Amino acid sequence: FSTIAKHLEKIVIAQTLGYKLLAVYSISLLAPEAIRNNLKSFIVIPTVKIGSKNFKQSIKAVKDHLFKLLAIGAGLAIIGWFTVPLFIKILYPSYQESILYSQLFMLPLILTPLNLLLKKIIIIQKKKKATTFLSLFPSLPKITLYLLLIPRFKILGIAITYIAGEILVFIYLLFRFLEKNNLNYNKKA
Repeated sequence: FSTIAKHLEKIVIAQTLGYKLLAVYSISLLAPEAIRNNLKSFIVIPTVKIGSKNFKQSIKAVKDHLFKLLAIGAGLAIIGWFTVPLFIKILYPSYQESILYSQLFMLPLILTPLNLLLKKIIIIQKKKKATTFLSLFPSLPKITLYLLLIPRFKILGIAITYIAGEILVFIYLLFRFLEKNNLNYNKKA
């Protein structure tokens, strides 16, 4: 489902809004996706160390680094917010409308380091139900919201869906870790 959700918005944009808006959308994603992909590589190092501990120790380690992770995400989002206009003006002068959308796609970067770390810990800890849920949960609402919001709000509808999806994943992960922290956790949920 996540592969479908990831590419569905491009198909819907091309078919309903045209290829010019597809180009605007694609350009608006360049910087946020580059930052996100680099974060994925960077987050592997602490994830392996934290994830190799038992679940309770992993939770404690995440708590110890929670504000650092949010600060890294916020710093990247702020830097991206202010550098994207220059980047687009120089490299893609014909697509100035991509600037606002790219800035909006920067906002979820605030939660990205923490979300990536928590997801990887769940995978390393072999929490099968949680891993399955994380692969399906964000995709189904995204697909629905794409179909509802793109025709009406165009690229802004995608940005709203993207931001909402990251917030929902963050809430789920936070709930999952808080819930397991308060319970005697011995199951492989």
